[in-house]
Amino acid sequence: MKGRTWRKRKKKVLTTTYPSKTFSHREEKCLGQWMRQYGMKKNGLKLWDFPATGRGLMATQKINSGDIIISVPHHLLITIDTVLTSQIGPALKQSKPKLSLQQSLALFILLERDKGNNSLWRTYINTIPKDFTTPGYFIADCNNVLGRLKNSVQIHITKLRKAYKQCQTFCEKYLSDNLINLTFESFRWAWYAVNSRSIYYKTECCFLEEEDSNMALAPFLDLLNHSTDAKTDAGFNVVNNCYEIRTSNNYKKYDQVFISYGPHDNHKLFLEYGFILPNNPHTVLEFSTDQILELASNNDVHHLNHKWTILKENNLLKGLSCSRDGMTWKMELVFKILVMNWQQLQDWKKIMLGLIIRSEIDDQAQSLALILLKSELKNFHLQLQNLKKSGNYFEEVCEELLKEDLLILQNSIKCIG
Repeated sequence: MKGRTWRKRKKKVLTTTYPSKTFSHREEKCLGQWMRQYGMKKNGLKLWDFPATGRGLMATQKINSGDIIISVPHHLLITIDTVLTSQIGPALKQSKPKLSLQQSLALFILLERDKGNNSLWRTYINTIPKDFTTPGYFIADCNNVLGRLKNSVQIHITKLRKAYKQCQTFCEKYLSDNLINLTFESFRWAWYAVNSRSIYYKTECCFLEEEDSNMALAPFLDLLNHSTDAKTDAGFNVVNNCYEIRTSNNYKKYDQVFISYGPHDNHKLFLEYGFILPNNPHTVLEFSTDQILELASNNDVHHLNHKWTILKENNLLKGLSCSRDGMTWKMELVFKILVMNWQQLQDWKKIMLGLIIRSEIDDQAQSLALILLKSELKNFHLQLQNLKKSGNYFEEVCEELLKEDLLILQNSIKCIG
């Protein structure tokens, strides 16, 4: 849903901590006054700076499961309608090619930031961190990335640069000079502000690029931190015209109140939000179809073309992964199919359902799986040894992610026995 920046992560995870934006009493007072002025209530929540996560929201009273913890009036949501009624609205309506919703929101944030005290949204914009810990802020270090993060980071940076170039062209073609002070640095800040702090909000607009991007910005709500234990229901209440979050957790007074950004592994959390979590239950190590095909080709798998057709037609080649609990059921099935002889292959569905038990298939499948897992384990050990350690946050996160993958591989190997 959104993320935190320069977060103080637990010392067990990263040896280096980064100072998060701590609110002064004056800033907190200004935000409270602004919210009350425009009809928004904090519902028993207070801004606070927590040792492990940095700034977040603290319960000022007991909160029970079923309570509404946040209610943001519609007029305080920054939606595409907000953007279209602003100074850049007319330009967006005639822009060719069309911009995305995220680009449009980012430009709006820059527009309002440049207005300073003349902006209705000044107080909210002042709560947005001045920088982020996402990969776009460590471009100079991205060439040193190792492991499976490397490709993801490259794609991420390419997307950011492309989005900036498109907005740069838009501003030069459709906006008057100096309306928005657009540089790569300013756009990067606004892009990540939207990317890491937006809520899901159903959006339909013919003036935008067609994409699956339903989002809006919600003041104060975006100060809630992420926890895998948080359970909430969020959505727009058409009765009171507010975007609401209802918690299914219980909180004592002075507890930090959390939401969940979704069941993301640490790679996703780092790419999109700039942090990782220790012992993240959603973390998995995925394997590509190319890796499986190379393994099969190098280990004399018979009838490979026919087996590959079965795997593709039954959607068994997507989401192949291991967790700390070992290989997924789908990955185990792929290895079983790869080791079957021609006769066994005719009954692969019955074997999959357990209607036919063939212990030799299990043994052979585990042996093939071990070849892949041990090869990857050796590869990751080498990458960890070659990792440059300059002590910055980005490289420490890369190291932790490599260690996390190593642990998954080690556990998966142990599960096989």
